[in-house]
Amino acid sequence: MTPHLRLDIIPEGSRLIVGLSGGADSVALLAMLLNSGVTCLATHCNFGLRGDESDRDEAHCRALCDRLDVELIVKHFDVSARRKATGESIEMACRSLRYNWWNSLIDNGLADYVAVGHHMEDNVETFFLNLLRGSGLKGLKGMDPVSGRILRPMLDIKRCEIERYLVDMGLTYIVDSSNLSDEYKRNKLRHNILPAIEREFPGAMDAMSRSIGLLAGNNALYRHMLKDFIHKQDTDPIDVNRLLEMGEAAETALYELTSGWGLGTRQIPDIIRAAADSTRGGKWFPTPSGSCLLDRGRLYPPRSIQQSDTDREIAIDYKPFSLDIIGKDEFDRLRRDGKLSSHSLYLDATILDQPHKFVLRSWRQGDRIAPFGMRGTRLVSDILSDAKIPANEKKQIRILTIDGTIAWVIGLRTSRHYSVTTLTENVAVVTYRP
Repeated sequence: MTPHLRLDIIPEGSRLIVGLSGGADSVALLAMLLNSGVTCLATHCNFGLRGDESDRDEAHCRALCDRLDVELIVKHFDVSARRKATGESIEMACRSLRYNWWNSLIDNGLADYVAVGHHMEDNVETFFLNLLRGSGLKGLKGMDPVSGRILRPMLDIKRCEIERYLVDMGLTYIVDSSNLSDEYKRNKLRHNILPAIEREFPGAMDAMSRSIGLLAGNNALYRHMLKDFIHKQDTDPIDVNRLLEMGEAAETALYELTSGWGLGTRQIPDIIRAAADSTRGGKWFPTPSGSCLLDRGRLYPPRSIQQSDTDREIAIDYKPFSLDIIGKDEFDRLRRDGKLSSHSLYLDATILDQPHKFVLRSWRQGDRIAPFGMRGTRLVSDILSDAKIPANEKKQIRILTIDGTIAWVIGLRTSRHYSVTTLTENVAVVTYRP
């Protein structure tokens, strides 16, 4: 009797690539699909990591496909070369090579989707691994039956059902010796923790699988409702002060709105706390692609500009800057209402009447600025210390110079050069959005 295979996720008339390792899961998946009338192309990856055992796996897959009368494509990979080029772990290098190959087969028209042999226990293991990492709904919902080009038709099938099916069909499989070791966290769960739970709570595997299904449904509903929320709230920049009105949900909302920015999960509470502290000025939050700036409760996303120590001549009316001209009366009103932004530089607009050289660069040791409202000069390093900028964020601070003179420590302090005075008629507002 064939276990319950999720045939409903397979588009009618599709040709599937089956990732065939030779293990029980992939052998059963291939046989079940063929017996269900699905057109399949078997593929085997030989990574050559286990010597004779790797060759044994390949030979077993060839013999199995001959018996099942299904086409098999075998590819040998150089995992060491991949790791040398990317710095990936062995596991990630193998995964990248495998999925890149499968995608190339689909791109070349050999198939439409890839079917992999993940089953119920695999899904429960994934749930626990994500739970122990501190995941949210996205991780706790387990694996998706359909993920782009990847199909997982066996998520409702238990390992014991797979093994029983193979016995009934007279099909053999091989065991990867690396799966027997408890060196990996997943194997510790598989060999020790989950069997202990099942012994103490009979039926726990089925119950946990049902819970994962419910969490997947909850996540789908959450994502659906989130689209409307993001449509209403996703501005550039994000008004974090407005999110604070949501109370305990503020962190979750900010996490979702900044998805893709590269912010770490530990930075989100820091941003919320900084926004709630009205006494704080601008604060930078580093990401792999640049830094996000929180200024007066508004969070600006990182931009794709390259952060470097080299001087870069720029135009103040072009990315990453924008230029607006306002009247002196409006400037006075903004200053009176406390609405002048540290994210903007306010200059006497007459500066635009003559050509000047504007340069954006990183701050350097020994840099000095003539701060607005003060006599003399100050070291930029002292200004950073006064602002309590963490050491790992100081390198993100940028300087704007005008004709070689520091006019702005962006987000922190402006100079008295070219400043707005009682004689100013119009004000040039230069805004920086990294």
